[in-house]
Amino acid sequence: MANIDVINLQGETVGSVELDDAIFGAEVKPHLHWEVVRWQRAKTRAGTHLVKTKSERCPSPPRNAPANPTRFSFGPRFYWNEGEFHDVSVTIQNQGEQA
Repeated sequence: MANIDVINLQGETVGSVELDDAIFGAEVKPHLHWEVVRWQRAKTRAGTHLVKTKSERCPSPPRNAPANPTRFSFGPRFYWNEGEFHDVSVTIQNQGEQA
């Protein structure tokens, strides 16, 4: 059994107390201390922090926007086929002239 001194507010020893080893002789587990500190700090928070809604995380496009914006983009588009580059924009223009 461990003996500790009892000290008053003036810093004087006024007695001693025996501590039972079954209770106070246990191994200290740091992860339990960490969980208690984390729990105590969480209790002090107000819980009024901002949580973004789905519309704030991923806003929807305007109503008049095309469904697939990459399909209607302007400028040259190239792809590789049979060992050479092909320009898709020229193909689209030629198809428009035939109609």
